Amino acid sequence: MLLYTFSVWLHILAAAYWIGGSLFLITVMLPTARQKLNEHDLATTLFQAGIRFRNTAWIGFIILLATGLYNLHARGLMLTSLFDGAVTSSLFLKLIRLKLLLFGAILLLSATHDFYIGPKATRYWRDAPNGEDTRRFRKIAGWMGRLNFVLTLTVLWLAVRLIRG
Repeated sequence: MLLYTFSVWLHILAAAYWIGGSLFLITVMLPTARQKLNEHDLATTLFQAGIRFRNTAWIGFIILLATGLYNLHARGLMLTSLFDGAVTSSLFLKLIRLKLLLFGAILLLSATHDFYIGPKATRYWRDAPNGEDTRRFRKIAGWMGRLNFVLTLTVLWLAVRLIRG
């Protein structure tokens, strides 16, 4: 029981870090940096902050995956049971399945943003702040970030639904 409680606590802590870090970047860092920095310094600062957050966020993703799977196991659920016919008969299993599928989408979107689109957008931004490629990749990166945040809030909503019914 103690290990399960610790795992749930760690799961919530990792989720809070991811959501809180995302909110901080969106609501505090980005607006402040836009007001205070020129285009080149803004690109460099956001890139460096993004790398720092990315490195710790991916550790958080690993913790979320490991603790989430352990928590399912501790509750007597096997991953395979989420993908058999029982899913159609249980709202709880449907919500778990949807949560896992959305988490997978978050991982794919984050990997694409963090390791391809974001670095490319920053490189273009530093080299040609007003270039067409810069505008295109910054726009893509921004929309990916927004979509990722909406998916994250949806996963949080599903987690609350799972616990509170």
